[in-house]
Amino acid sequence: PDICNPFFSEVFYASSLAAEEHGYQLLLYHSNESITSESLAIQNLLSDQVEGLLITPVADDNEVNVPLLHLVQEKGIPIVFIDREMKTITCDGIFIDNVRGSYEATALLLNQGHRRIATIAGPVNTIPGRERLEGFTKAMTDYGCEIPEGYIQYGDFKSKSSYQSTNHLLDLPVPPTAIFTCNNLATVGCLKALL
Repeated sequence: PDICNPFFSEVFYASSLAAEEHGYQLLLYHSNESITSESLAIQNLLSDQVEGLLITPVADDNEVNVPLLHLVQEKGIPIVFIDREMKTITCDGIFIDNVRGSYEATALLLNQGHRRIATIAGPVNTIPGRERLEGFTKAMTDYGCEIPEGYIQYGDFKSKSSYQSTNHLLDLPVPPTAIFTCNNLATVGCLKALL
């Protein structure tokens, strides 16, 4: 979804090394979080007669590309989801425990004495966005902390929106003492605003 994000660049690099060891080459398509671009990429890959598909889908509720991915499966082409999945497609996937990771990060802030913690969440139509927000809210609840209105800002996992969200949080009548960001690029935008 975003080749400018170092996470996805690293995934592509490591995947290409593994593929080359087995005589394969990877083709890279960048959707830029666009369902339309993702559709075009899947169609192009089908016409290129690829032997497998690694995909980080734009959204898990993306009904536009479900028929295309079913067509991929009907042609016997294996699909592996990376970091995100789609609700109506059954295939292998590689995921992290987003809830636990965000819970532990929030708990770290709570254990350092913070009680006014805000979050810049990712898109809730993605598993990472939804689950990382879930881990944050669960930690806050478990520690008996309320989340004031305005302390949850929804972003798009990009630096620019996180920069804007951080400025909004800092302008609140009672600003947070800590901010939990839900990915690396959101952290960059938050730090730029804080600096």
